[in-house]
Amino acid sequence: MNSIRIEPATPADASTIAALCLSVWIDTYATEGLSPEFAHYLFEEFSAQRMAAQCAAPGGKSFVARCNGLIVGICNLDAATNCPARSDAPQQEITRLYVLRRFARQGIGSRLLRHALADMERHGLKTAWLTVWAHNADARAFYASQGFIDAGFTTFRLAGRNHENRVLVRAV
Repeated sequence: MNSIRIEPATPADASTIAALCLSVWIDTYATEGLSPEFAHYLFEEFSAQRMAAQCAAPGGKSFVARCNGLIVGICNLDAATNCPARSDAPQQEITRLYVLRRFARQGIGSRLLRHALADMERHGLKTAWLTVWAHNADARAFYASQGFIDAGFTTFRLAGRNHENRVLVRAV
């Protein structure tokens, strides 16, 4: 495999990150096809403007994985949201950990996650948390292998339907 570098994302990366997120979301969640509501959500949630704002947001951080200079993965962190299942320690949410399908199972997600956890530790955070779609068995298995435990559930609402997400936590 070619050399992978993990580095901070910048607002200049925004359109590339948006395209990566769209690709991963469609691969993962459009299991029955695309509805207009789903497409509307995607273009709103993953606009280049929104990705640029996330890269520059105070209290948040974004890291990208680059292969030969091209972005193949992203990890976003957000300190502004409290874990719905746990609030007893300084914490940070991993809002997004996406790797393009072609680069999956090559250790890139693990490297992005380790980088994010090390950053949290340097800043005195004690708990990392995230939510994952209850039906995403691959992601749930990945996070379990990385030491995350299931701490409950939350609901994500899209297109008039509730989707169960599991809340996963781990000590940093």
